[in-house]
Amino acid sequence: MAGTDIPLESLSACYLCGSEGSVLHHRLKDLLYGANGEWDLKICKNPDCGLVWLDPRPTEKVIGKVYAKYYTHDLKGDKDSREGVSQYLVRKCIKFFYSIIKQAALIKKGRKRIDVMYLDDIKPGRLLEIGCGNGDRLIKIRRLGWGVEGQEIDPVAVSTCLRKHPGLEVSLGGLRDLSYPDGAFDAIIMNHVIEHLHDPMSLLKECLRILKKGGALVLATPNINSFGHRYFKSAWRGLEPPRHLYIFSTNTLKKLAENAGFDRFKTWTTPDRAESFALGSLDIQQHKTGPMTKLKRYIMAIIFQIKAKFFHVSDPGSGEECVLIAFK
Repeated sequence: MAGTDIPLESLSACYLCGSEGSVLHHRLKDLLYGANGEWDLKICKNPDCGLVWLDPRPTEKVIGKVYAKYYTHDLKGDKDSREGVSQYLVRKCIKFFYSIIKQAALIKKGRKRIDVMYLDDIKPGRLLEIGCGNGDRLIKIRRLGWGVEGQEIDPVAVSTCLRKHPGLEVSLGGLRDLSYPDGAFDAIIMNHVIEHLHDPMSLLKECLRILKKGGALVLATPNINSFGHRYFKSAWRGLEPPRHLYIFSTNTLKKLAENAGFDRFKTWTTPDRAESFALGSLDIQQHKTGPMTKLKRYIMAIIFQIKAKFFHVSDPGSGEECVLIAFK
């Protein structure tokens, strides 16, 4: 790793099993959000594990610096203006036909379920979202009858959330620092949070403590064994160095849950948000292949979504995201 002036730490052994790692991707750059440096990802050599991690990585004290230009801090939206009126009309037509395809392939149904973190068939109670971002997911889940609140360590995200959803209960600070009582929640959710943490097992242990008996922890995270990683390779959106410190599979998520003390859980992968992974991956590829129009990018992402959905039928472990539901 080179080209950064922020303090780094090395993690030469696997976080889950202690085995040695070998380089999976070498000298990656952050081509989406401009964090300085070149970064290596290692993969555990233990065939029964396979965890992937960033080594070396920013220390916990300075990790905030690599989020300075992150999308959660961008309030201006899409800056791409390379689309004329004709392209816009064509895109609208494609979007209409794509909506029919999504309905037929059950993509739309799958997205609705993951958008509420699969809580639509669980009896509502009190819920905490760790890393609640702009609060949109909490609003959707509240419509299902849940009493919701959020937690964030990013003051910019909290400010955005409260401006967008006045009255939503959101706490700023680390989970342990907020000192929730034992058994405080019926459900805890995390959407693309666990991969950003230096010590994810510690967080899961705290979640176990503050869950009620029978309560559910639900999390989603990028899947290193995904169709997208095989397709885009080092340009896959799910790698995201240097912010993604670990990249999991269903196998390593199980190990993480077991080591944290959960004894009832299930894992699977989903391809239903493959389109968004493709859009980010195509943005990374553009740095090598040159810019593409908004329409071309959109069509390519749609094609990738359909491919990923059908590939998942023959390989259920190939979804872009791993999902874990663990019960106390």
